[in-house]
Amino acid sequence: VDDSSAWLGVVAIVVVVSPCGDLRDLMTCTGDEPPAKRPKIFAGTGDAPSQEDEEHALEFQTGRTYESPLKYVVLPQTGLQLRKEADLRSEPAGRLECGAAVEVSERRFEPSQVRGRRVMRVRISSPVHGWTSELPKFLALAVNQEAPLLCSAAPSEEPSRREAAAFNGRGEDLRIRLCRDCLDCVILRTSLDVERMRKELEVAEREHSFLEKPAVLVETMQGKTQGWSSIPLRSVGGATGDEGNILSFMQNEAEFADTPVMKHCPYIRQIISEIETAKVFRVRLMKLKAGGVIAPHHDFFESHKVVRLHLPIVTNKQVEFFIRGKAHTLEPGMLYFTNVRQEHEGANRSNSDRVHLVIDVEASLSLQDQIWDSLSNISAAAADV
Repeated sequence: VDDSSAWLGVVAIVVVVSPCGDLRDLMTCTGDEPPAKRPKIFAGTGDAPSQEDEEHALEFQTGRTYESPLKYVVLPQTGLQLRKEADLRSEPAGRLECGAAVEVSERRFEPSQVRGRRVMRVRISSPVHGWTSELPKFLALAVNQEAPLLCSAAPSEEPSRREAAAFNGRGEDLRIRLCRDCLDCVILRTSLDVERMRKELEVAEREHSFLEKPAVLVETMQGKTQGWSSIPLRSVGGATGDEGNILSFMQNEAEFADTPVMKHCPYIRQIISEIETAKVFRVRLMKLKAGGVIAPHHDFFESHKVVRLHLPIVTNKQVEFFIRGKAHTLEPGMLYFTNVRQEHEGANRSNSDRVHLVIDVEASLSLQDQIWDSLSNISAAAADV
C-alpha cells in the first residue's frame, strides 16, 4: 500500500539508497542526521531527485498546512479508510466512497511500513476529518487543482480514465462482473500436479528464502498481521529480495518480468502460460506460517481487468480463508479466482505452513466469462431444485 517505489516507475514519493548505506540501513536514517546523510526523495515521474526536490522534502518533515485546502478525488472502488492520526496504525476516523470530493489541509512525510521508505500523508478536512496516504491508487487531483510540491496523487484525468476502462470490449461493467456481483471464489482449473509444484517450491526456497511481507495496507497494520511471507517469481523488472516483494500500484504502467527463481519452476511457468490472459503481472509463492494471521483488508488494483488467482500447493483443513465473511476452502492442485477487492482475511490454525502460488493477471473476455458464468450456473442449478 499498499508503499510504492520510484524504481518501479510509478508516481510516488519514496526513499532510496543513500549515503546511509544499503536499503535496510535506511531504517536508521533520521532527520537529526546531517543533510548529506538524509534519505533522498524521489518524486514526480520517478526521475532522479534534484537538489531542489531534496530541499523541498525537508519542508514536509514537520508538515505543511494550506489556508486554501487542496482538492482531491477518492479513487478506490471499495472506498478509502481514514485514520485519526498521520500514523496510519491509529484508530479509524471514517470511510470515504469512491468518487468523493475531498479537501486536504495538511501534508506531511511519515515513515512507511515498507522497509526504508517514507510516504506523504495528507490530512483531509472535508467531508470527513482524518489522515490517509497521498498515493496514485488512493487519490487524484481534482479538475483545475494544481499539483502541490512533491505531489504523488494521480492526475485529474485518472477518474475519467478509470471510468472508461471499467467496461470490457462488449460494454459490460467489470466493477459488477469482477467485483460486486460475482462469486467471491471460483474454481478455474482442477487436477494440477501438486507433487511437481512442491518439488519446484523446494528448489525455489533454496534459491530465494521466503521474506516477511511488510504490512503496508493500513488494515493489515491495524489488524496485527503476522507470519506472512513470499518469494517473488515475477515482479517489476524481475526484481528479487525486498524490491521484488513491494507492491506495484499502477500495474498497467510497469514492466513485469520473471525473476531468476522462475527459471527453476518450469511446471509453474507452464501453468501460468495456459491461463487465458494477455498480461501476467505479479507471481509469488506466498507462505502463511503455522499460527499466522492475515488481518481483514481489501486489495487494490489500478485496472478493473486485473484479477488475483490462488493455487494452493501446501495446505490443510485448519487453514481459514474468508471473503465478505464467508468461509472458503481452497484445495491443493486447484486454481481459483479470488475476489480480493472485497474484504478478506485468513489464518493458519495448524502446526504446519501453508503455501499458495498467487498470480495477478489481466482477465481476458473468456476468463471474465468463466468467472461470471459460474454465478449463472449456480443460479440455474438452484432453480432446478
